[in-house]
Amino acid sequence: QATSGLRGALNTFLGDAGNGHGAQRGTPFVIGVAGSVAVGKSTSARILQALLARWPEHPRVELVTTDGFLLPMKELQARGLTSRKGFPESYDRRALTRFVADIKAGKDEVTAPVYSHLIYDIVPGERLTVRRPDI
Repeated sequence: QATSGLRGALNTFLGDAGNGHGAQRGTPFVIGVAGSVAVGKSTSARILQALLARWPEHPRVELVTTDGFLLPMKELQARGLTSRKGFPESYDRRALTRFVADIKAGKDEVTAPVYSHLIYDIVPGERLTVRRPDI
């Protein structure tokens, strides 16, 4: 029931998203989930990803968190921003904007930095690769 409700809402917003969106490889649809720290954004996004991927058309649904676009800890320390981690000024906004623009432009392969909650920092040399998602 949740899937059909979500599908109905997206169809209303996008037109019949389930009727060729993935097949035509049109402009990817980007969904943003916003909220305060530790309110369940990542959990909600994972549930949404699973529901969308279960559509009969099997759209390619990618999940990318903004954590990967946080400035590295050394940079935050150099700028005196460690206490502001997670606030807009602590992100590499240009890299995030470029990433979303490249996805929306339909580039075959786009990469994003990877953030580790074990080391609370960007993982040097590690990238998440996204290949032409539908959503």
